[in-house]
Amino acid sequence: VQYMIFTRKMKKLLIASAVIASIGIIFLMIGYFTARTTEVSLFDQIQNEDGNYVYTYEFNGADIKKLSVDISYSDVNIIGNADKNMIEIVNFSKNNIHLTASATTVTVKEKSAISSLFNLNFEGLRNYINSSRLLNKTKIVNIYLTADSVMRLIETKLYSGDVNVSGVYLDTDYEINLSYGSVLFDDVKTKGEFNANVSEGNVDIKDSEIYLHKAVLGRGYDNIENSNLTEINADIGKGYYKHKTSRDNMLSSVLRLKTDNGRVRFGGDIYENGSFSQGLEYSGSDVEQVVITVHVKDGNIMITE
Repeated sequence: VQYMIFTRKMKKLLIASAVIASIGIIFLMIGYFTARTTEVSLFDQIQNEDGNYVYTYEFNGADIKKLSVDISYSDVNIIGNADKNMIEIVNFSKNNIHLTASATTVTVKEKSAISSLFNLNFEGLRNYINSSRLLNKTKIVNIYLTADSVMRLIETKLYSGDVNVSGVYLDTDYEINLSYGSVLFDDVKTKGEFNANVSEGNVDIKDSEIYLHKAVLGRGYDNIENSNLTEINADIGKGYYKHKTSRDNMLSSVLRLKTDNGRVRFGGDIYENGSFSQGLEYSGSDVEQVVITVHVKDGNIMITE
C-alpha cells in the first residue's frame, strides 16, 4: 500500500514538473518571436571598447543634495572635480536597476532579475537574459560630482565591494555600510562626517581633511595617513588602528586609546597595558582640539610620525 501511495505521488510530481517545463518553453518561444516581430533586442545596452556595458544618468548638481546607493555586489567610485554630475552604472542590466529622482534626492537600488521573470511577460524574460550575460563581469557604480555640486549626503549600502572616494572638495557627509570590502578616502576635503560601518574589511584615509570620522569595524583596520581630522571615534573588533601624523599635531590633542588584547604605541613609547590617555577636552571653547577615541578588542593601536 505504501509503495502504491509513493508511486502515485511520484507520478503527480513528474506531471507537475513536465507542466512547469512546458510553460517555460512556451515563454521562451514567445520571447523569441516577440523579439523578432517587434525588432526589440534581447540585450539593449551598448558595449564599450573595454567590453563593459554602461548606462549613464545625468542630474542637476544645483538641486540634488542626497544620493543613495543600495546594491548587493558592486564597487562604488565617487569622483570629484568632474565635468558634469553623473551616475555611471557599469555591467548591470538596466532593467535590474531601480533609479528614482525627486526634487533633491537620487536613489539607485538593485532589483532582482529572477523576481522580474515571474512577471510572466517578455520584459521579465529579457531581464533574465541580460543578467545572465553580465554574470561574470565586474559591477561598478561611478558617481561624478562637479566642483559646484550642492551634494550634502552620499550613502552606500553594499554586501560586497570596494568604495573609493577621491578628489571631492565638497561639504558632504558620507554614510558607508559594507559587509565585505574596503573603503578608501584619497584627497577628500569636507567639513562633514565620514561614517563607516564595515563587517569585514579595511578603511584607509590619505591626504584628506575631514571634520568627523566614525568607524565601526568587525574585522579589519582603520588607517589614517597625512590627514587632518578634528574628531575620530573608532571601534574595532579584531584588527588595528594606525594613525600617521606629525607629533606637533598631537600635542594639544585629546587621546583616549584602549585595546583589550594588544598594546598602544604613541610615538616612540609603547604601553603594554593596552591603554593611554592624554589631554582634557574643553567644551564650548574657541580652541579647536583634535579628539581621538579608539577602542580595539583584539589588536594594536599605533600613532606614529
